[in-house]
Amino acid sequence: MDLRKANMVLRAVAKCNGTTVEEVIKEIEAGIDEAIDDAIKKNNIDVLNKWKRIPCVGSRPTAAELVACLGERLFDEGIDCSEDLYLS
Repeated sequence: MDLRKANMVLRAVAKCNGTTVEEVIKEIEAGIDEAIDDAIKKNNIDVLNKWKRIPCVGSRPTAAELVACLGERLFDEGIDCSEDLYLS
């Protein structure tokens, strides 16, 4: 994975929102954590079984663990997520 492109996107989002890359990352992580919590609260057995397949240290995956797992799966399946992004 090309982290330089991810950093470019994060910098562009931060600039557009008048904030820092760190704040953008915190916002993204908070959104992912909220989505994880919502999915777990719904107590859907299929969803809960999928969360169990995500390697994590605690009782539920963190945003970083989820992103790392999804990235590995995309990489393992040969899905190319490295297209150039054209930001205006």
